[in-house]
Amino acid sequence: MRIFLSYHTPDSRIADALKTAIEAKLEGSEVFVAHRDLRYGAPWQPQLSASIASADAFIILLGSKVGRWQLPEYYAAHNRAVMQPEFRLVPVLTADDAPALPFLSSIHYLQAADPAREPHLSEIVAALKGETVAAKEQQLWLNVNPYRGLESLREEDADFFFGREQETAAALNLLASPVNGIVTLIGNSGVGKSSLVEAGVFAALRRQVMPTGTPWPSALSESREWATITMRPGDDPIQALVAAFMDLWFGDMTDPDRIARRNRWAKLFRDGEAQLRDIIQATFDRFEKELALPAPRRILLNINQAEELYSLASEAAREPFSKLVAQALTDRRFAVIASIRSDYYGYHQANAPLFEHMHRLDVRPFRVEGLKRVITGPAGVLGASFESGELADFIVRGAAGQAGALPLLAFYMTDLWERMQKRGDGVLRLADKAEMVDVGRAFTTQADRFLAEHPADIDAAKRLFTLKLARVHEEGKAVRRRVVRAKLDAAEWKLIEALSEPRWRLVTTGEDDGAEGAYAEVAHEVLLQSWGTLAAWLEGEREFLAFKGRAEHARARWVEAKRDKRALLLGLDLVQAEQWLATRERDFDADDAAFIRESVAARDARAAATALFRRRAQQINALAAIAMTILSAFAIWEWREANRREQETAEVSANFLRTFLRQGNKEALASTKPSLERGAGKGNEKAMAYLGVLYQNGIGVPQDYAKAREWFEQAAAKEDATAMWYLGAQYSAGNGVAKDYAKARGWWEKAAVK
Repeated sequence: MRIFLSYHTPDSRIADALKTAIEAKLEGSEVFVAHRDLRYGAPWQPQLSASIASADAFIILLGSKVGRWQLPEYYAAHNRAVMQPEFRLVPVLTADDAPALPFLSSIHYLQAADPAREPHLSEIVAALKGETVAAKEQQLWLNVNPYRGLESLREEDADFFFGREQETAAALNLLASPVNGIVTLIGNSGVGKSSLVEAGVFAALRRQVMPTGTPWPSALSESREWATITMRPGDDPIQALVAAFMDLWFGDMTDPDRIARRNRWAKLFRDGEAQLRDIIQATFDRFEKELALPAPRRILLNINQAEELYSLASEAAREPFSKLVAQALTDRRFAVIASIRSDYYGYHQANAPLFEHMHRLDVRPFRVEGLKRVITGPAGVLGASFESGELADFIVRGAAGQAGALPLLAFYMTDLWERMQKRGDGVLRLADKAEMVDVGRAFTTQADRFLAEHPADIDAAKRLFTLKLARVHEEGKAVRRRVVRAKLDAAEWKLIEALSEPRWRLVTTGEDDGAEGAYAEVAHEVLLQSWGTLAAWLEGEREFLAFKGRAEHARARWVEAKRDKRALLLGLDLVQAEQWLATRERDFDADDAAFIRESVAARDARAAATALFRRRAQQINALAAIAMTILSAFAIWEWREANRREQETAEVSANFLRTFLRQGNKEALASTKPSLERGAGKGNEKAMAYLGVLYQNGIGVPQDYAKAREWFEQAAAKEDATAMWYLGAQYSAGNGVAKDYAKARGWWEKAAVK
């Protein structure tokens, strides 16, 4: 006999012991342990169904949680058991608080904390062989609590999901639409949007049964082979998106390559070097080429609590994520369903990439009749009852009309159920919680009771809830935030563990993939809205918390901008940041404090550079004043000198011409030679030109054409027209030079221009 054994990793010791015990007791048996023998686990795998199809029986060990692959394995086994009654399906509950499974209430199950020991082993072997086991009353309500408190229902809780049949069917029909848009659930906090997706839509896709009884859409005929992945945007939606895809890539959550690949893909997306369709194709290639396994028919991305795109993520982080998702909708292998709080709908309208592809589905608050089905349906599935028909009505009236009525009601019923389990009679009684008719007050009273029983932790709780677990917007609205364990000290995490104990359930904890590890968050938004003590704490810290939120967004933008100094804090924000850091440094995250210091350092560097520039400018101005004084004096001197030279030239020319015109003889002209020589010695071009005339004509000196040409050329170099005319005359007549009419014309043209 070949037996398929399904178990959750923490229960591996129990599974190994049971495998060994069965093979020793049942001759010819072979226990097939899925996670050890299957090359790679994937919910949509035909190989998974084939492996179960080759088995003769199926055992599922149910500890305190359902393992990642147990639900699809169970679905495959249950489908076969329905089709082939001889196939043995044996659920074994190993924990007192076992999780729910679809159809479990209609299947004979065994309860055994240590199933490898007698008498439990014999009962299991008998069930595998199809022998009659001594009948025991099935009291599943003793081991399974169908109410999840403030947590949303999961896919495995589908049997306890009531009241949203119409909305579930509507979402399925939108997924079947030929127009591939984003199915967007819009509703208030606490109306059950997350449960609708997980326990409603996801479970229906796996079962292929419409909750309204209508025919299953042909477009969803392969939905059992879809891969569903879920993300919450947080403050880094691209990182969260890639982490969700890595769930498909790696069966081992601890594989270090998982983190490396996640970071590489995230960088490609941020740098604009890849599109979402690239990782979709890479996912299909990984299964078909690397793992030799069938790829999923479609990948359905669930963006849970999409309001975090606006409450936690900066615009610099939100915009590229939105474009990535919107552009990928052209690929029919990819689909998206999202849920968003209605008070963030206005923000969502401004997000054009996502809003333009939205298929809107309103999730309205339950009416009284719906709330009654929510609390009575699960109890009926597990065989528990209410002490009277009026009790359910009484409880519903206490919850109707309250903000977040659904999670408050689930919280109330969870505690009521646990009291029934302790009593052991299978009857829900009002006497158990008669003092708490207002179920909303039940939750906040629970929180105040915790503080009353832990007075030494009040200050620490205040810091934890206001600074770590909540974020306050500018408009004053508080939203919950997730904090990783690495951001808390040992005392803070110890307080988190106390707040998350089953008795209190004020905080939930979990394990995230990647390096961040464990995290904690407020159990539900309704605690931020309804708990008066917390409201008073937040009001007292509102100014600081509002700024702290702005600083966190600013740091996120700075990181997105690759730490560009232009993205640091400036102006009034920087002044406030410096003041708050001086008085509240321990209340800032270390990264935010470092960002503020970087902004201060950049401002101080700019101020120092400005001061240096001013000092240098003053020095330059002083030097410039000195230089201007010198230049001004020199300019005055030059002006005076030029004026003097002009006067001298005018006097030289006037004397020479006056002498020439009045006396007209060589002796008189010769008398001008001494003054002309003095003028030429001072660089006067007219004096040079007239000296050339004297040598040209032999007046007062021997005639000397060469000497005359020297003086003419010196004067012509100073742009004197008279000298240019005489040079032209020399070349024209051939006086002292060879005749050259071209040169003569050239000199005369220059003289004419002057």
